[in-house]
Formats: sequence, structure tokens, C-alpha cells
Amino acid sequence: MFGATTLSLLYFGSYLLLPLSFQAEIMGNLFLFCGWYFALIILFIIGYSIIQKIINKYEVLNTEAFMYIRKDIEYKTNKKVNIWVKKDSKQDVNAWIYSFKLPFRRRVDVYVTEGLLDKFDKEEIRAILYHEMGHAKLKHAHYTLYLTLIVTFLMGISMYYARQVMLANGWWQYVLIFPIGIILMVFITEWLPKKISRLFEIQADNFAVSHLENKTLYLNTLIKLSNLIEEEDGDYGRKSEWRESHPSFEKRIENIKKN
Repeated sequence: MFGATTLSLLYFGSYLLLPLSFQAEIMGNLFLFCGWYFALIILFIIGYSIIQKIINKYEVLNTEAFMYIRKDIEYKTNKKVNIWVKKDSKQDVNAWIYSFKLPFRRRVDVYVTEGLLDKFDKEEIRAILYHEMGHAKLKHAHYTLYLTLIVTFLMGISMYYARQVMLANGWWQYVLIFPIGIILMVFITEWLPKKISRLFEIQADNFAVSHLENKTLYLNTLIKLSNLIEEEDGDYGRKSEWRESHPSFEKRIENIKKN
């Protein structure tokens, strides 16, 4: 929601820098309106990825233990891998891959925190890395990008027609349809993407178990991760799942036990 609001402000702020004649064309043409909004989304995604890599310090893990893990993952997934550790992150327990990467980069970059390295042993970290590789191999980043673009167009169309209604009928009708717009915005920017993201997490878990070939190790790793998260964030288990991008650990553990 915050991202959608920020991008909307960027949209209206940036087009004001254009000549008035072009502003009028953008506001009066659905395709130009959505195209300008779409361009800002792409710039935002690229800019966010670049800024994250600039402001955070990363170094490649080249120790003998991680060289073994990397080679094992590369052999089983048929993908070249770099494992990066985020510096000054001892308080954070996390691993991830970025949704956006340049198309000519064939190597998968997996990122981990120092907190993860401190609190998990090498086999547990290998299990977690297989989960992240599941996202890469199943092309979840591609689908996330496609979904972002679809959401962008839906947002652009919604904003365009909301403005047309306001101009044609005045503010009072705009205010009447505003609650409906909020519900639609929540659906297309919050509920739908996060529901799909939760599905991706389950798929990545299944991928990890099948390639790790050690169901017990993966289950124990999930349980340990769940306990650590609960220690750091006591109300994690009580949050409404629809607002979360990950399913609860209970559901993830239950899914592994069933398969």
C-alpha cells in the first residue's frame, strides 16, 4: 500500500515537470496515462535494486565449507551460484534473492545475513539456500515482475477513470466511489500479490525438500527458524496472514509433513 501511494505521488509529481501541452495529452489519453505510470514503475524497480546494492555492503562467501555448498547446489540445480553475505547484519536472520536482475546475468545471486550464519549450522544453511534456489529455478522473480506490471496497468486504469469521473461529475461522486476504489486498490496491490507470494513459498519449500533429499533436516530448519522469529517478534503468529507475504510456519511445516 505504501509503495502504491508513493508511486502515485511520484506519478503526479513527475508529470508536472513536463510541458503543459504534453501534460494535457497524458491526462486525456488512457494509453499515455498508463504508459507514463508504467515507465515510473520500471524506473522504481531498477532504482530500488541499484540503491539496495549501493547502500548495503556485501561480500562473496568463499570459505571451503561454502564452496562445497555452492558446488552441491550448482550440481543439483544446473545453475551457477554466488553466495553473498550482508555485512553489519548480525541482528537479522534472513536469506533472499532479488526479483529484478539483468537478463544477461546467468549466475544466481543468493544473499544471506550474518545473523543467519551465526545461528544456523552449515547443513541448515544449505537447506535454506535450496529454498532460495527454488525461487530462482521456478522463475518466481519473473512471475513477480509480470504481476507487478499487471498491477501497474490496473492501477493506472483505475486512476485514469477515477479522474474522468471526478472531472465529469464533480467531487461528490468521486467521494462516493472512493471507498470502492480503496477496496480495489487493496485487492490488486495487497491481497492478490501476497496470496501468490505465499504460494511461491510453498513451492520453494517443496523444491528444497526434493533437491536436499533430507526431509527431516528441512523440517528441523523450519522449526528452528520459526522459534527464532517468535523470540524476536512475539506477535508474529497472531498477525493476519492475508497481510503477510509468507504463509505461517505452521502451514509450511504441515505442508512438508504431508508430502
